[in-house]
Amino acid sequence: MKRRQRYQKQFGDKADYIRQLPCIACHAAAPSDPHHVRSRGAGGTSKDLVPLCRHCHTALHQMGAKTFASRYDVDLRAKADLYEAWFNEDPQPLGF
Repeated sequence: MKRRQRYQKQFGDKADYIRQLPCIACHAAAPSDPHHVRSRGAGGTSKDLVPLCRHCHTALHQMGAKTFASRYDVDLRAKADLYEAWFNEDPQPLGF
């Protein structure tokens, strides 16, 4: 199975949902990048996704998760858990 097909199978619907949400750091409008709070290489799943605009996503990878979370006053794990709960309740995009 090709990489893109494997990603779509593992994260597809949830990743599509996350892309439609505003950035959790700067609140920029969608589309957002689905960021893995726990990396796929470390066993991350669709439960670990949060929306970040491209600018914030790049910044997070440059400065590291702890510095990013502190600078933007955001708990990435808590946000991932919140989006997972919302997605499981109603997988329609939220009205932001």
